[in-house]
Amino acid sequence: MESVWANFAPMQFLQIPARLYGPFSLGVALAVGMLLDRLAVQLVVWRRTGWVVAVASVVSVVIGRLADPPIRFLEGVSHAVDANALLRTEFNRDAWNGGAATGSGEFTPVGVDIDEAIPGRPRGNQVFDRDYPPGSWVGSTALVYAGSARITELRRDVLRNDVGVEVESSGATVAFHQLWFPGWRASIDGTEVPILVPPYDASKDPRLGFQLVYVPWIYHTVTTVFGSTRPCMTGDAITALTAIALTLEVLVHLGRGWLTIVWWSRTGWIVASVASLGFASMAIAQTVFEVSMS
Repeated sequence: MESVWANFAPMQFLQIPARLYGPFSLGVALAVGMLLDRLAVQLVVWRRTGWVVAVASVVSVVIGRLADPPIRFLEGVSHAVDANALLRTEFNRDAWNGGAATGSGEFTPVGVDIDEAIPGRPRGNQVFDRDYPPGSWVGSTALVYAGSARITELRRDVLRNDVGVEVESSGATVAFHQLWFPGWRASIDGTEVPILVPPYDASKDPRLGFQLVYVPWIYHTVTTVFGSTRPCMTGDAITALTAIALTLEVLVHLGRGWLTIVWWSRTGWIVASVASLGFASMAIAQTVFEVSMS
């Protein structure tokens, strides 16, 4: 299995096998199963192919869970943990205030790259806190990164920041205490502007990846807000359309066979139609929410 992930480009795009867990993997399994079932009706060879695929899938799951477990326990490693060890682990992890990234670094954006292999150099949060101490951020939200300016107002919500900036010279750059992810947008006085990130620092070998916005002269209100992205909205729309099509198919089948379907089967179809309608409603609501966020 490891060779497949190492050499198959689409698998590398997913990064880790856990990406295939959940509704996505269930949808793929159902789609493949329905395709093989449809082909098996037509030809015996496809029926046998379906059996081969089913057996291979079960065997691969068994091997993955038993013969090749995802977590390996090393021998000779001390498991003694004290307060200092926990503190070091918490402080050195690749995360940065506010839950912007997880401790394992799985959800850390590509704009962040901190080398942990060089002895004697700051690592993880130490890089942020050494170069940009927590006390330098106004309301733990923003600071003047470059140029001459003052932050005079601050309004902060979970996914929105409004900062009043009084620029004293030709222009200044304001930093926001938030790692940049796709979906974050910035505007100055209502006009959308690009979000930048700090450049690579060769002397310390880090890319810090937090948000920078250039602000022109005089007074302006800078807003950063997190919204949806086109891939997210496209995926939600596909889910909603699929749910609607499934609901219509169930209702049409139920309407055509209402008089011929036995009562217990009719009850099952009614339950299925109600469940499908509920899922379609949730999918539509999620799609509308994603569009409104953007």
